[in-house]
Amino acid sequence: MYKAAMLVLLFALEIVAVVALALWGFTMDASLLARCLFGIGAPAVAVLLWAMFAAPKPRIPVSGTAVVGVKILVYGAATLAIAAAGHIALAVAFLGLVLLVTGLIRMGRLDAGVRPDSSEEV
Repeated sequence: MYKAAMLVLLFALEIVAVVALALWGFTMDASLLARCLFGIGAPAVAVLLWAMFAAPKPRIPVSGTAVVGVKILVYGAATLAIAAAGHIALAVAFLGLVLLVTGLIRMGRLDAGVRPDSSEEV
C-alpha cells in the first residue's frame, strides 16, 4: 500500500510539473503567438523527454545518470516556472516535495521492478 501511494504521489508530481510548464507558457509576458508556442511547447518537450528517457519503460533506454538528468531538467524547469509566476513559496514546496518523495522511494527501493534495468533489452 505504501509503495503504491508513493508511486501515485510521484506520478501526481510529474503531472504538476507538466501543468506548471503549460501555465508558465500561457501566462508569460509575450505576444499571443509566443504564449501559445511556449504554453504548448514547453510541456510537450517535457513529456517527450520523460517518455523517451525517464519513463518506467522508456523508448530509448539510457543510463541511470541520464535518467536522473532528465528528471532534474523537468522538475527544475517546473520549479522555475512556478517561481516565475510569482509563487516562490509554492516553488520551494514543490521542489521539497519532489526531493522528499523521490528520496523515500529510492531509500526504500520502492521503484525496484518499476523501471527495467537499462542493460536489459526493452
